[in-house]
Amino acid sequence: MKQKNSHILAAQGRKLFVGGANRTGRSFQGMAAAPLFFRFGKGASLYDQDDNAYTDYCLSWGSLVYGHAHRNVVLAAKKAAQRGLGFGFNTKSEIDLAKEIVRSFPSMERVCFFNSDKEALACAVEISRAFTKKTRVMTFSSVPSSETAFDEPASNARETGGVTDAQSTVSLPYNDTEQLGEAFSRYKDSLACVLLEPVMSEGGIVPGEKGFLQELRSLTRKHKIVLIFNEVTSGYRFHKGGAGALSGIFPDLICLGKIIGGGFPLGALGGRYHIMKESASPGGVLLREDLSANPVIMRAGLATLKLLNKDFYRAVNARAEFLADELNAFFREEQLSLTLSHHGTMLRLRWLAEQKERSGETRKDGEGSARDAYRNLCGYLLKNKVLWPTSCQEPFYISGMHRLKDCQCLLNLLKNFFKNGG
Repeated sequence: MKQKNSHILAAQGRKLFVGGANRTGRSFQGMAAAPLFFRFGKGASLYDQDDNAYTDYCLSWGSLVYGHAHRNVVLAAKKAAQRGLGFGFNTKSEIDLAKEIVRSFPSMERVCFFNSDKEALACAVEISRAFTKKTRVMTFSSVPSSETAFDEPASNARETGGVTDAQSTVSLPYNDTEQLGEAFSRYKDSLACVLLEPVMSEGGIVPGEKGFLQELRSLTRKHKIVLIFNEVTSGYRFHKGGAGALSGIFPDLICLGKIIGGGFPLGALGGRYHIMKESASPGGVLLREDLSANPVIMRAGLATLKLLNKDFYRAVNARAEFLADELNAFFREEQLSLTLSHHGTMLRLRWLAEQKERSGETRKDGEGSARDAYRNLCGYLLKNKVLWPTSCQEPFYISGMHRLKDCQCLLNLLKNFFKNGG
């Protein structure tokens, strides 16, 4: 496989960017492969600078729910761009996308857009602090062990909008109702908000148990603490109402990203009016982003959401279910200490058999072998024209453009890799 042009560009990148790339994982650091540079994408495939075609299971880190360059999304963005790339003032396009999002989430009464999901998460914390006049944030994160990311240390920074110092953050194990009650007894008078993913994406695909989420909703309501769902990854992933709506648990604030931008960077924060108004009240949290709600991005996002319906989710979730069932059956037959955890089209390969799936915690034994195996797997898949996350902390995804034959091909590759010793 020729990669001459990627190698030339990688050498230039090392002279221009810290670490050789604009995101650590893009440098393929710690992997047995040189970084690749891509030229265009179409459907489920990405094409590099040497015209090698890869079946893409990263999908711009989960943003491309309908694959690359869907004609409806491209046409919507093109039409908007021809009218101007950005104005810095109000447009009808932001009204149209906001209406679509508010219709999808039952507890959302107001919404505001940001240039990234990180900014939406940070604003959610700020608004909660302004509303409650308290400062502490409760979060839930997995415990890093043998599955520590190659590209960045495991941290809940992306879930908390960067609020990670010990004085302002309380971190608890996921799905542990007993510790939840104890923490509220201790911190309820200083807690501004509780921030969590209703389906944990990093460190394991772990859904929030209904009893745990119900207790969390009850405690936050009782003590007038803001409950925030981080649905940056899960929003529109499984159905149009977000992961929270599947459990019937409705938070006060919801953070969105990835899918709603149609491939462009976009974040959104929505929720109850009496809390959201802190973003506009005198002395409250001011929204100062000059370039937010860009009309091109708004149209691309709306075109993407219009594609999503029950038939789409039924078909794409069935393909993910097929892959997970077949691969897990293979692992059991071969007595391998692996599992493919998944929730809808968000999937993650995990190395340790005796993992605590409820909390996302894993054991620390076998750390070196798991890291080596993942590195070797990524290299093997790349040689077979499959693009895979460069970090074992990251999920992989199936889009509406992945066909059953793509899943069958991936299944055969994974079986072959692990059957021959991985």
